[in-house]
Amino acid sequence: MKRAVAVAMALAALGAALGACSARPIELPAEPLTRATTCTAVRTLELRDGKSAAGAVSFAGFTEILHFGMLVAARDGLEVNVNRLVTVSHRAPAMMEELEGENWRSLVEPCNAAFPETQRPAPPLPDDAYEAGMTCFGLADFLAKTAGDYPAEQRRFTGLADRALAAARPVLRQRAADNDEAGRLAGGYTARAFQAGTPASLIEQCERRFAEGEG
Repeated sequence: MKRAVAVAMALAALGAALGACSARPIELPAEPLTRATTCTAVRTLELRDGKSAAGAVSFAGFTEILHFGMLVAARDGLEVNVNRLVTVSHRAPAMMEELEGENWRSLVEPCNAAFPETQRPAPPLPDDAYEAGMTCFGLADFLAKTAGDYPAEQRRFTGLADRALAAARPVLRQRAADNDEAGRLAGGYTARAFQAGTPASLIEQCERRFAEGEG
């Protein structure tokens, strides 16, 4: 009897020790791509917490998850480095598996602090039709191309991108000597749109500014 009690106490102590280990805060990596990958995984786990593993993430949640990769891809604010975004997206599932058994919740606030753009609303769009149009085209066109699992949103953003570009086109034709130059200009606006604030807050403004049936 005494031996059984001793074993039970030892197992309880071991369980407590293991529990303390898993509750330990995790340090956020310093390397930009690894940091963005970690925060992508953390936001995914946060959104799925309390739901079944098969629960679908809403499109709004999808943009929250994607935003970390978008930000590291637009780090210089001049263009979007798609390779960085692809790297984050490919590494995130493995990172999720690593974090699931750890105290990943301790990284929620550090991720918010490291990527403040994911927490703040975008500032008001410029009054200028070219500036606003290029900004909205950049974000809407990107979302249309990445929303393959959300066909309704894909159609929605394709239409928004077309309307925003139509508003910007008169000035764009003056500023861009050819399609390559137009692409470079658009890339800069896309990068800065990523950095403006949450994608949802900017898209909301763009849909009001370039509403269907107006223009």
